[in-house]
Amino acid sequence: MTPLVELNSKYYSPAYYDDNLIVTARVNKLSPARVVFYYEVFNENNLNKPINTGYTVHAIVNKEMRPINTKKLFPEIYEAMEKMLEVDSKEM
Repeated sequence: MTPLVELNSKYYSPAYYDDNLIVTARVNKLSPARVVFYYEVFNENNLNKPINTGYTVHAIVNKEMRPINTKKLFPEIYEAMEKMLEVDSKEM
């Protein structure tokens, strides 16, 4: 499970009811017990400038809500998230 620990959002311009929006998300930071996702929201009419950016921080916990070491307990999941992080950093 990945409960939300922290949320940050910054608005640059408004979105309106009939606007079509595009949301991008990527793994921004990763540790065995925590993951940070970075988000951008674009109006489909202007993909050059986001109207909103933000990030969320999530703990990685077991059913008892205790932090776990994903790298040790679920190495295949950790490796997949690590690959997402590598791809994103190469694209930037």
